[in-house]
Amino acid sequence: MLLGTYEHKLDSKGRLVFPSKFREAFGEEAVASLGFAPCIAIYSLEQWERLFLSLKSAMYDKKKFENFSRVFLATASEITFDTAGRVLLPVHLREKTQIAQEVCVIGQNNHVEIWDKHRWSAYEEEVFMNFSEIEAGIKELL
Repeated sequence: MLLGTYEHKLDSKGRLVFPSKFREAFGEEAVASLGFAPCIAIYSLEQWERLFLSLKSAMYDKKKFENFSRVFLATASEITFDTAGRVLLPVHLREKTQIAQEVCVIGQNNHVEIWDKHRWSAYEEEVFMNFSEIEAGIKELL
């Protein structure tokens, strides 16, 4: 399970030293795509396949799925980790997610999200403000 938050800085080339705890789950290659929030999502090749098949089966409207998958796949990139554990985050993904230099790398169970540090802080604060409401909904499920 991928969990936790790690703060890092991108180097001048847009490379991220991937946290070693996360690196083990990915091997040498992964897929970077737009996340379902303003972030970059990193999936192992296996998880990427699962995600795509799950989305395909969940979409009830074929045309909506085609439109979604066209953009989702077009913005995705295969990435590789170098021997130092660094990964180059694609420029187009950094631009779309407004990632500058300081980032938070967030474990999300089966994938990792990379957020601009300031955007993550604002998002986290917003969620914390509604934590009691969220907690009440979760308690109903348990």
